[in-house]
Amino acid sequence: MELLRIEGSRAALLALRELPELHVVGSSAIDRGDGSWLVSAYAPDEATVERLRERELVVDRLKGAQQVKSEWATATAAPVGYLSSGALSERLQRLASGQPDVCTLEVLPHRTHEGRDVTALRIGTGSTATIVVLGGVHAREWAPPDALLSLAEGLVGAYGRNDPMDHAQWIDETARPPITYGASSVSAADVKRIIDGVTLVLVPLVNPDGRDFTLAGADEVHFMWRKNRRPPPTGHTGPWCAGVDLNRNFDIAWDFERYYNAAAAAEVQSSKDACDPQIFIGPSAASEPETRNVQSVVTRLRPSHFLDVHSYARDILFPWGMDDDQGREPTQNFHNPDWDRNGPQHGRDGVGGIYGEYLPPELAAGHAAIARRMRDAIRDQAGPDPTARHRSIYTVKQALGLYPTTGTSDDYCAGLTMLDSSRPAIYAFCLECGIDQAPDDPSDNEGGFHPDHRTKFPKIEREIHAALLALARAALG
Repeated sequence: MELLRIEGSRAALLALRELPELHVVGSSAIDRGDGSWLVSAYAPDEATVERLRERELVVDRLKGAQQVKSEWATATAAPVGYLSSGALSERLQRLASGQPDVCTLEVLPHRTHEGRDVTALRIGTGSTATIVVLGGVHAREWAPPDALLSLAEGLVGAYGRNDPMDHAQWIDETARPPITYGASSVSAADVKRIIDGVTLVLVPLVNPDGRDFTLAGADEVHFMWRKNRRPPPTGHTGPWCAGVDLNRNFDIAWDFERYYNAAAAAEVQSSKDACDPQIFIGPSAASEPETRNVQSVVTRLRPSHFLDVHSYARDILFPWGMDDDQGREPTQNFHNPDWDRNGPQHGRDGVGGIYGEYLPPELAAGHAAIARRMRDAIRDQAGPDPTARHRSIYTVKQALGLYPTTGTSDDYCAGLTMLDSSRPAIYAFCLECGIDQAPDDPSDNEGGFHPDHRTKFPKIEREIHAALLALARAALG
């Protein structure tokens, strides 16, 4: 496979769904503001590249097949690499057993299709706020689970020693010249304030089956695996026919063909095809044990804040992802059947249409303000070097981008707020960390889904830590 950057109109990029062999990285899409968009995609062969050019799209080769293979091989061959589900679970158990006054490890109620447990680590006993954080929803996104584990270890360890939580200076030796990311520290008093004031619930690895599958092989199917490992339906034998995209399986607007009119449904980045390599929504809403685990945590704890950590785009996203935001008309909402396809309004009309998903103005403003705090924390932890700071700039924006998405975790949490306004709001976010290659700087390359554990992961790890600590501070007020 090779990595491409494709430029074209929104309509032309939406039509890329007609090429199932092309792995479009939806989160990487950039609106150029002139009617054109950029998006990254992995292509299996030269024939696919030619089909793109026949559509009069501008295709730029970012990484050839040999470079992609080399990066994949390097990322998995490091002496200390990404953790399997079992190794990550052992580290969580060790942390919880070593600090039982601060940590509690909970096995969530639903085992995966391959019989693995999914665990949540509860840190602190604070009553001011509860924050739920997810990692590893998508199998091929290697960095978030490890970064959430190291955050837990660093935070709990510092609390137990009454020490600051330090991040040492780190130098990106792959850059020419090398770039220094400054040392940063969370004071002992701040660590204590966070753990004593916040209940932090981490589910670092939502999808352990997918994680172990993607780490187990050196071919396209393993490296690009995004879904869980639900067995394929009877009669479906292709390599991509197993699994469900867990971030299309949450119980909000799950049945997009009921939710939107026919034209808008055709633009949604969701699929009812079990053999879709990326975005199969599953046989029913919350059909997957991993999805039900997350929904059970959120509904039981009713957190004040929620963060789902993904890769890649250097973005901080807030609801909605399924339609344009609007704060004027409360009757335009996901649970109003009048706007379903069979209702009197004949379906929601998608991006730029008459319908917009209601989000009260104060909630929209609150989401944006918290997201900016996370953005600023990520930038500032980079230190004084201007290049380091430039490479640590994340964009704050609504989750709706090139196309709508349905059944996502952050929209699900926002939906709970809208279903019961008598309870405090859940401020829900998606952090898209890292990039493949920056459009404005070819040397700014972090490896996309598979950042090298030695040379690229440390930067992304720092950014995830900074974002989550900023979210905790925001929750404390």
